[in-house]
Amino acid sequence: MTLRKLLFWIHLVVGLTFGAVILLLCVSGGLLALEKEWVGLADQASQTHGDGSKSALPLSEWVTRASSMRDGAQPSSITLYADPRRPWSVSFGRSDVIWLDPRTGELAGEESRRTRDWMRRLTEWHRWLGREGDGREVGKAITGAANVMFLFLTLSGLVLWAPRRWSLQSFKAALRLRWNVRGRARDWNWHTVAGFWISPILIVLTVSGVVLSYRWAGDWAYRIAGSTPPPPGVGPGGNNGPALTVPKSAAGATALSWDALLAAVQAEAPTWEQITFRWPGSGRRGERDIAPSAGESRRRGGEGSQAISVSVRTAGSLPQSGSQQLTLDPFTGAVMKREGYADYDAGRRLRLWLRFLHTGEALGTPGRYLAAVGCVVGALLVWTGFTLVWFRFLGRRPDAGREAQRSISRGFA
Repeated sequence: MTLRKLLFWIHLVVGLTFGAVILLLCVSGGLLALEKEWVGLADQASQTHGDGSKSALPLSEWVTRASSMRDGAQPSSITLYADPRRPWSVSFGRSDVIWLDPRTGELAGEESRRTRDWMRRLTEWHRWLGREGDGREVGKAITGAANVMFLFLTLSGLVLWAPRRWSLQSFKAALRLRWNVRGRARDWNWHTVAGFWISPILIVLTVSGVVLSYRWAGDWAYRIAGSTPPPPGVGPGGNNGPALTVPKSAAGATALSWDALLAAVQAEAPTWEQITFRWPGSGRRGERDIAPSAGESRRRGGEGSQAISVSVRTAGSLPQSGSQQLTLDPFTGAVMKREGYADYDAGRRLRLWLRFLHTGEALGTPGRYLAAVGCVVGALLVWTGFTLVWFRFLGRRPDAGREAQRSISRGFA
């Protein structure tokens, strides 16, 4: 048995073993790559958009109106957009999000919970095969192994695709889709041609997927970049420790207003496109925290109060889904901690790129569409791979179909 034939049989067995899981990953991944589009369309169906001709309300007044719509509950997060036509969002916990007009404070819509729940469930299937609790570790192990095998199938497929006789004619035959063939010949042609052209995208998706699936692969990415991996038990960002607490200062200090906090953030990031304020544990009526309340400033509860976390996305940032994380003292507006792409070492930058390359978000909207196309073609490769196995072992092969197959594969099969 030649080395090429041995590789073919390994390719076939791996494809049969992991094909079903890979098909699931491709279908779910293709849908998740366009999650922003699906959720955006669902949300826009219930949103109203202004013309942007008026100035936005003072943030304190805007939050007061938002809080009044939930019986005075303290928001867990708010998100502001520089685009004057977009409504701002307010979250009261994970499952209650509303949109308000920034100029009037009037309700501009509520999030599509059904679409978001569906996308969340799809994410669970993509990552853990839909398992819950301790079963997620098993599901993650299976999807991780399937991702590694998909990388192997992509690389081995390139070797099997390569013509035995390297000539211009054989390469033309190998790289061209044929629309006038049917059955096994068609599936063979689609499998090899589509696999070749889409292989760069599949390699990026699978390599980045391996890094996300396995700690050792993530550590490898850090070492390749010449950085020290984070210690065990600490996430890739290295920030899994306790939340920062506000230093003790003069008694009776009061939290800054929303407008003062916003001004502090805008001073740090003048080219902002999106700002999100978050407070842990907020969102329930009567919850005590150090965020400015809807109607009055809160007094310092003593040493140990938690700082405010702010996520800022600026224009022209790369990767495009990357954001700067600011930690603010709610009583002074001082930046206690700043984390952004420019602050990371080479290892964490590479890890960040791989994270967003896996979804295509690193390159913005075009990148997400490329990732979706890669997933769709990946699903096609699995399907045609299964049909080729069927034709090889169980299906009938008429003389005409077999002759067409020979004409296509001659010189490179």
